[in-house]
Amino acid sequence: MKTRTEQLITEGLISGAIGYAAVVLFFLILNLFAGRSPFFTAALLGQAFFYGLNDPADVVVWAGPVIAYNGLHLIIFLALGVLAAWLAALAERGPEFWYISILVFLFIIFHVYGALLLLTEPFRSVFPVWQSFAAGTLASVGMGSFLVWARPELRRELQEYREE
Repeated sequence: MKTRTEQLITEGLISGAIGYAAVVLFFLILNLFAGRSPFFTAALLGQAFFYGLNDPADVVVWAGPVIAYNGLHLIIFLALGVLAAWLAALAERGPEFWYISILVFLFIIFHVYGALLLLTEPFRSVFPVWQSFAAGTLASVGMGSFLVWARPELRRELQEYREE
């Protein structure tokens, strides 16, 4: 049987992988509908973050920036998944911990979005803000749904809250 820490880390890594996959699929589909390479967004952000790209017209889709960006993106999502699993475990302790969990989550998510918006400002013509928010929302819903499914005590508390 897994220890609580092992369970939390496992749930967090799965949750993070779900969030990562949601964002990747969202941008893959969005890029295809826009008539671009499915890897366009990863190439754009990878070249901007790792190669100093300043003009979105100069994007060239190639493996280096796509792999570099996706690696960074995956690591960030895995870390956020572990954090979300910890917050879900904390929320199981009672209603007062729900408030703490929500505040910590909101604090972190606003800073992550703020950093992303700041870093992608030069690319608004091909990477509008709504895309980031839509992808983040999909990731959050996927991650949260998994954590509620994986934590029976959390499901029970949510059910009790609905019945009140």
